[in-house]
Amino acid sequence: MPTMTWPAPLPQRVLVEGFTEKPPVYVIRSQPKTGPAILRRFTSGAIRPLTCSVPLLMWQVELLDQFFVDDLAGGLWPFRFPHPRLDDVTIATIDGVDLTTIDGQEITIGTTVIVRMVEPPSYTATGPVTFEAALNLEIMP
Repeated sequence: MPTMTWPAPLPQRVLVEGFTEKPPVYVIRSQPKTGPAILRRFTSGAIRPLTCSVPLLMWQVELLDQFFVDDLAGGLWPFRFPHPRLDDVTIATIDGVDLTTIDGQEITIGTTVIVRMVEPPSYTATGPVTFEAALNLEIMP
């Protein structure tokens, strides 16, 4: 199964508004005719639902649309996505000196997770050439 990577030209951080994440569900609940519900563990690996939005420019909408339709085969394939809740890590030398770009910006790497799109992205116009893409994802175990 191929694993693509979230395209670098797309935003690497999600919007705070609308971000939700839930822990995975490892138990199944059965309700008998009388008495309390019966719970049992049904898996050791479960998905973690994640809903978020990213701000996009018009050309980025086309890129995300192409990524979903072509690269992910309409949502069939999983892909690596920067985890919105886990902090970035600054890259440093063995001596503890932070590595920087020519402009003096710290070089950081973020934690990525493997996700699948539960449904196609939803695009909403926020201005003449700006959009917001709503993503409904599931983090794979």
